[in-house]
Amino acid sequence: GTMEARKMPREILEAFLSARERNPNICLTFVGNPSASDTAINEAIREAVAADLGVSWIEGASDGDVWRHMQAADAFLSLGIEGYGIPVLEAGMLGTPTLYGGIQPAAELMEGRGAKRLGELDHIDLGESLLSWAEPDRIRDLSAEIDRQAIPRWRDFVQHVAERCVG
Repeated sequence: GTMEARKMPREILEAFLSARERNPNICLTFVGNPSASDTAINEAIREAVAADLGVSWIEGASDGDVWRHMQAADAFLSLGIEGYGIPVLEAGMLGTPTLYGGIQPAAELMEGRGAKRLGELDHIDLGESLLSWAEPDRIRDLSAEIDRQAIPRWRDFVQHVAERCVG
């Protein structure tokens, strides 16, 4: 993916920096290509990386790279507007819980099964939510909710659509 405004990377960055003021041990990794439509997003992330504020950015990642980073993460953060949000399902399959907000259809399907909706998406409330989820016990409990058997699979969706069209 890319760092597009609809995915709220600047808001995520602001919230993270707010939370990091109170917990300097937390880290944030963006995985995705630079925004083609909003260079200010790219600049903000690059500045935070250069300032050594616990932010890293991996550009040009292969699918394998994305999955390795997602599996190694304590949590996957998905905010903003997604058409469906397949990465949330991939995170669940890898055993990584998801914290989400905004329009996230796949994350809503996973609510109570390893996904948790965050509060309001302004940077202050979001920062507080991130800080509260930085507690290892909370993430461990959320991870324990993941039910890999309950994660929707593409083939099941396609079969369901085909059955509806034929029937």
